[in-house]
Amino acid sequence: MGLHVDSENNHLYSISEDGTFKVTDLNNQNILTSITPGKSGIKYLLYSKERESFIIADGDGIVYVY
Repeated sequence: MGLHVDSENNHLYSISEDGTFKVTDLNNQNILTSITPGKSGIKYLLYSKERESFIIADGDGIVYVY
């Protein structure tokens, strides 16, 4: 599981226990993006301030940049 709050855009980035990555708009509680790649789900979330991006990995070893 992982969480990151972007206070500038008022978004919540999360990974749930089932491995789903979600981007939620905190102003109106709408889910903007929901991703569950691979059969194993997402296992790792890291935010890079320098690159302003997320590094996400699933249990199959595939890495995504968002």
